[in-house]
Amino acid sequence: MSYAVRGIVTGHVQGVGFRNHVKQAAESAQIVGHALNLPDRSVEVLLIGDRAEVEQAQKTVLEGPRYARVDSIEWKIVEGIPIDGFRVG
Repeated sequence: MSYAVRGIVTGHVQGVGFRNHVKQAAESAQIVGHALNLPDRSVEVLLIGDRAEVEQAQKTVLEGPRYARVDSIEWKIVEGIPIDGFRVG
């Protein structure tokens, strides 16, 4: 059974390689999901997979890449989201 979380990440997270950082964390953990820029300059992150792997990816997301600044992430557990692979948008 998959574990899924959706988070809204605020801070300096657009235009600094943040979404690619999230994608690499997900691929490294062998989980799926997405990282999408939102109009308010935040990023929506969806992570789906084994709970331990998702939780590890969440920690990596919090760290962010070198030029990003993560001010906050509001995580919520979600259910029933079918997804295959990882999408950046």
